[in-house]
Amino acid sequence: MIRNHKHKINRHKVVPLPGVSGLFSFDVETGMTIGNGHDRLIWGLGEDEEYNFDRAMQAVHKDYKNLFEDMSLGNIGKKKNVEFELLLKNGNWTREKYNFVGHKEDNEITNTPLKIRGSTTLLNKAA
Repeated sequence: MIRNHKHKINRHKVVPLPGVSGLFSFDVETGMTIGNGHDRLIWGLGEDEEYNFDRAMQAVHKDYKNLFEDMSLGNIGKKKNVEFELLLKNGNWTREKYNFVGHKEDNEITNTPLKIRGSTTLLNKAA
């Protein structure tokens, strides 16, 4: 006799180690972000959770929200690359590196880039 068993899968929270980097791509026009598994873990996002600018802003520590907004959306059309350290609400310290990618026809940065591509490196994890 074969029995159908429903097995509950226990998912353990995976905590990345300092030095681990995640990659992401933010579409400026749609506001949506695609991040790999490491990026989502560092930012405290579930694998099925919607990832957009508002959700990212919610994950940033209140004392760093202005810095995050200035270094990301505030640099559109001003710089091609930025790098800064950021404290997340979950206690993780990160180094953010952003590359502002303009339209394919442009060789120079425009005021309306298609994407912000970047990396998040975990400097210190929450205790």
